[in-house]
Amino acid sequence: MESQSIKYGSRKGKQTAFKQLLSGVASKSLWVFPVPGLNGLLAKGFNPHQKGVNIATTPKHANVLLVTSPLPEKLTTYAANAYAQMPRPRLLVFVGISSIDPLPSPHFVLSTDEINLLSQKISFSHAWSEEAVAYELPDTDDGKSVYTCPMHPEVQSDQPGNCPKCGMALVKKDDEVKSIDKFGNKGEKQQHEHMYAEVKEDKDIFTCPMHPEIQSDKPGNCPICGMTLVKKHHEEQQAGMTKNEVDGHHLHEHRRGVMNLREPESKQSLNKEVADDKNVYTCPMHPEVQSNEAGQCPKCGMRLVKKEEEKGNELKGEEENKSQHHNQDTQNHHGHPIENDVDTHDMNVDEQKTQDVQGHDKSKHEGHEDMAGMSGREGGFMSMVQMTKDMPRSEDGLAMEMSDVFFGPFHPGLPGGLLVKMKLDGDTVMKATIERDIASQHLLRPFPKLLSQLPQHLSQLNPLLHSTYHLLVYKALSNMGDSNDLVDEVAFLEKDRIGSHLNWLSLFSRTIGDRELHYQASKLCYEYQTGKAAKANILMLTGNAEKTLYLKKRLNNIGIIPEHLLQSVTGPIARAAGMEKDMRQSMPAYQHKNFKPIMLHENNAWGQLQVRLAEIDQSVKLLGDENLNKKIILPEINNSDLPGEQKGEAAVEAPNGKLQLSIEINDGQVKSIAIEAASKVLADVVPQITKAQELSNALVSIASLDISPWEMDA
Repeated sequence: MESQSIKYGSRKGKQTAFKQLLSGVASKSLWVFPVPGLNGLLAKGFNPHQKGVNIATTPKHANVLLVTSPLPEKLTTYAANAYAQMPRPRLLVFVGISSIDPLPSPHFVLSTDEINLLSQKISFSHAWSEEAVAYELPDTDDGKSVYTCPMHPEVQSDQPGNCPKCGMALVKKDDEVKSIDKFGNKGEKQQHEHMYAEVKEDKDIFTCPMHPEIQSDKPGNCPICGMTLVKKHHEEQQAGMTKNEVDGHHLHEHRRGVMNLREPESKQSLNKEVADDKNVYTCPMHPEVQSNEAGQCPKCGMRLVKKEEEKGNELKGEEENKSQHHNQDTQNHHGHPIENDVDTHDMNVDEQKTQDVQGHDKSKHEGHEDMAGMSGREGGFMSMVQMTKDMPRSEDGLAMEMSDVFFGPFHPGLPGGLLVKMKLDGDTVMKATIERDIASQHLLRPFPKLLSQLPQHLSQLNPLLHSTYHLLVYKALSNMGDSNDLVDEVAFLEKDRIGSHLNWLSLFSRTIGDRELHYQASKLCYEYQTGKAAKANILMLTGNAEKTLYLKKRLNNIGIIPEHLLQSVTGPIARAAGMEKDMRQSMPAYQHKNFKPIMLHENNAWGQLQVRLAEIDQSVKLLGDENLNKKIILPEINNSDLPGEQKGEAAVEAPNGKLQLSIEINDGQVKSIAIEAASKVLADVVPQITKAQELSNALVSIASLDISPWEMDA
């Protein structure tokens, strides 16, 4: 086991004296990437501020992958990816787990009591090994390929074909990404040297009309855009241009978006004959290609468009270019004194060009005539009007720059295990959804045979609510019989509420970028989980957070729940919006304490923060000084008094909303279980509260909901 873990985590080589020194230094500064997340680690009583331990926000900045709980099958793949991204030497550490496939065997296995001794328990003594090899990720390819259009990346298909918008041939998405990596990430000089090395001087040269730096001695397709390579014109080949001259020429023209491809005389005469006809079709990318009939360009495969239609778009584009150029000149000249006292408004265009402007380089204006004519026939430039005419529009009327992105499942600003899929237009969220099956544990099967094992079994759905789930099972079973056992329900629920809200506050403050609040909340969370929290410190933290005025301005206009969804929402989210929904009101134990739920009329993230802060203070008072750090004794549950088939139900007010359990048993053994958790409903709210939000605001809105991904499949 040890050799397997060393092989994948070590650097290759012998452990020299110098490397031993490096190993010792690395052991004193551990950068831990917690999986599935810091909130799960805090729930176990982890001290994130212990000496020699730092929390890394990405795997690339970590040297220790710390797995704190069993992972669902789909989540293990993400954990394997995180481990593969970590630079070596790296260590794999499990807490209370012996193995997780497909991760290699861990270097160290710690108990929960040892998580605050990381710097003493972990060593990089075997950071180098002669048998070290790179860790190979498991194959997760489903065998399907995705084809996309180089000009319209939103067009995707599972089979080859043509783009329905422009007619270009679809290219394999993987090939497109590889091409961009190959040519886009290299320097321009390397690109040209690479391509010229493949071209022999005594053969025809084929090049891409869009990417003239791509050259080959054989026909084919451009590896960047997929367009058909065309034969380089004879005049340019024979001109005796040096490699550097050609490089500079192509690079200059390519950057300006101009391709001055000359037409053979035969084509010029052909186009002249065709131009006499009213219905002339031409290629937007290759204006020298013209036809009397609609069809496809023989060079790039794009659909031919009517010349008159294209001309109208080009004229419009030229007017816009001229207008923008005039505005730019006006702005550039503003504040620059002119040497001669001349009114520039009375000068013609030629006189303006010759006028010297102090601090203004005339060379900056050179080529503007070409730019104005980029959409003309000689430039071969496809206007943006044509390129975007079929694309969907944003609310601002501009064509969408659509992209699909994922956040999670180990994102430092989201609950561990939560994966959010977003469709973005620039940095604006068009749609966001929660991937519900990523953290699916299917913990409800197989059921434990003994009822006494059921609370521990269900508490894995949410490690922060161990006591709450235990009480829920106890109440459901009690409803089957006539149990008169006295249980302090207030202590059960409020202790979990304080811990859960502090844990949420630690995560939420990290999402909004408040480092001081995150430090104080995470420290207090550790103290509370280990029974060391002082009442005064808790009240001080909540009081300071309530008075942070910049937070109100930051959170006031985000996290707003639409009116029609508020009816199904429970917990702090509903109470912040002024809805009196709280299961504790109907419980006798709370009625004896004259309990009243905290309510506001702030339907936004600021109100949701205020309610949780106030509920922490309320829970501290309900527990009293004697119970704040007192360990709760959980009631015993047995299956000897419940014969035959029976059914029991119970519901409690969990920290994030209503939590309901239904159990069917047969002769003391579990037959079926059903759980309704608030996280399911909260996940349905995400698309509504994030739509048209700026990306950072959308992430804050999601974090404010307190969604537990582990309860999604309950």
